[in-house]
Amino acid sequence: MAAPSDPQRDAESKQTTVIAVVAAFASLSAIAVSLRMYTRQFVLRATGADDWTMLAAAVKTLPSHISPALKTTTNIFTRSC
Repeated sequence: MAAPSDPQRDAESKQTTVIAVVAAFASLSAIAVSLRMYTRQFVLRATGADDWTMLAAAVKTLPSHISPALKTTTNIFTRSC
């Protein structure tokens, strides 16, 4: 029979994983947007409204990338009321 797991320890062990995944996807998103903007601005010299809209959307979603990492580090889900 397996020993009962400690919920606090389980939450702490997943903290690093959550932060790593959030950082990886935020980085990939930033790289993709940066490469597209660079290509449209300097290579094609044709930046359109769709490019600026995409850039605005990427900047606006930045807090949603950071929020899970902050919730994980502050243990907001395990805090008692």
